[in-house]
Amino acid sequence: MSARVAVAGAGPAGLMLACELRLAGVETVVFDRLPDRRPHPPGIGLNAASVELLARRGLLDTLREHVMPLPVLQFAMMMLDNTRYPERDQPVVLLQSHLEAALQARALELGAEIRRQHEVTSVAQDDDGVTVGLSAAGESRQERFRFLVGCDGADSTVRRRAGIGATSASVPFRGITGEVEVSFADLVGLPIGGAYFPAGGQWMCLPVGPDVFRITTSEFGIEPDDAAAPVTMDELRSAVARLTGGALGASRPRWLERTGCRLVRADSHRHGNVFLAGDAATLIFPLNGLALNNALHDAANLGWKLGAVIAGWAPSGLLDTYATERGPAQDRVVRAVDAQVRLCHAETEAGGLRGLFTELLALDEVSQHLAGMLSGNDVRYDMGTGPAEHPLQGAILPPGLLKSTDGALEQAMRAGRPILADLTESGTWDGATTGWADRVRTVAARAEDDTGAGALLVRPDGHVAWVATPEQSPEDLRTALARWFGRQV
Repeated sequence: MSARVAVAGAGPAGLMLACELRLAGVETVVFDRLPDRRPHPPGIGLNAASVELLARRGLLDTLREHVMPLPVLQFAMMMLDNTRYPERDQPVVLLQSHLEAALQARALELGAEIRRQHEVTSVAQDDDGVTVGLSAAGESRQERFRFLVGCDGADSTVRRRAGIGATSASVPFRGITGEVEVSFADLVGLPIGGAYFPAGGQWMCLPVGPDVFRITTSEFGIEPDDAAAPVTMDELRSAVARLTGGALGASRPRWLERTGCRLVRADSHRHGNVFLAGDAATLIFPLNGLALNNALHDAANLGWKLGAVIAGWAPSGLLDTYATERGPAQDRVVRAVDAQVRLCHAETEAGGLRGLFTELLALDEVSQHLAGMLSGNDVRYDMGTGPAEHPLQGAILPPGLLKSTDGALEQAMRAGRPILADLTESGTWDGATTGWADRVRTVAARAEDDTGAGALLVRPDGHVAWVATPEQSPEDLRTALARWFGRQV
């Protein structure tokens, strides 16, 4: 039986998954049909949960020079008052091209193999693994893997070849995005940042270099005249005028592309030994960094679980939790994006709703609720162990909450290790993971805020699996350890 994992697609989901699999010690091969990284990937922002994930893995250090804080959240281009929600929920500006470069470099550093100009042509599986048909340099061959993960986009070949169905929907939409060389003087009258316009759409204009701006026009309820035609600068100028009523001055395009407004949902995240992640599982309209967040967190959730199976210590049903956890999280994102798309239609259709939402956003509870949703920090899995009413149970461990004097906590997180953080001064929980020491690292830590907990069991993806409250016993911990990290040895 092969112990290798094949990943189809070298975008954010595939590259992040390769990093996670290599941290788990899994031999990993990434296939991509393109000769190199995409020259103009469309993403331009990361939400807070993605930033925290990259920080836990030490990846944010290599990206800091490319990151620009964005101290405001928006819902359908209605700005949330940042004094009404935690600073932790704020997003950042980061070009997807820089993110993919950093992920690729880390995957290669960790020992993943990336094979460019390799296209998956067939998928055949049995109980022991998957036989993947490949086409490269005009030749066809087959290779054997334990698992195959399709991270190959909304029109995923892996999904189709594995026989996983999908539903697709779209709305009439005319969108253009690209990088344009233009001076600030020639943007007079056009807002920097993002804005909604009553004509029925969104405008975004962000600096990505000296006199270079990423410009995006999104017009809802309108189809392009010719969706297959190359985008011209005249077409972009016309879209800017229609949408904003302003004029784009002297400018020159570096690149321009059309964008669409599609929703694609796979019928399942898994079929046997074949899994889907990122856009192959759920494609949404790219708002608030939620599409990239889906991709990265799919990878973080799945990677350690596949590694556990290959290492031989995975408890029964562990792989099933990938779908039961990520599916509901993606359902919620789909609803959030669908609501924003509807709110971005022309004022004649959406004006009343936008007025109501503007009033609601003045309420602290509403702002905090939407901030948690848009940042991705409110995702909370059902861990099935411990006090579910504790606010940390199932949630993402907040950054900076725990500190260790010797750096052991940060090292374990960077290595993708499960952690039992003992927060007691007396080391009450020291030795509590005996029998799981090959999988779970116990570290002495302190909490910067009052957690009401003596210890926290944290999964490799950063979610808290168990909380030691006064009502919990060592036996309760052993139950949680067995549920997530297999039998005691």
